[in-house]
Amino acid sequence: MMEAHFEYLKQATERGEVVLAGPCLDETFGVVVISAENDLAARTFMLNDPAVKSNVMMAEIHPLKISLMRACNNPGYSSSYGSSYRKF
Repeated sequence: MMEAHFEYLKQATERGEVVLAGPCLDETFGVVVISAENDLAARTFMLNDPAVKSNVMMAEIHPLKISLMRACNNPGYSSSYGSSYRKF
């Protein structure tokens, strides 16, 4: 199941939906920050994650406004995300 979860996030990253994703080093939970139009889009993205669908992982949404962010050299990076980040 974790492979399907990773692939889901990897494909979403390639499409520009996922801004960052990864597990906490203390293995308590992971963080996914996405760019979404609204709460419904964020919720839909979250609920379509294979690990969430199969109840392997629980998820919650926390709207996030980016106030400061280090510059990124990644060519896929865009600074136009504004306050549309969603974390689950």
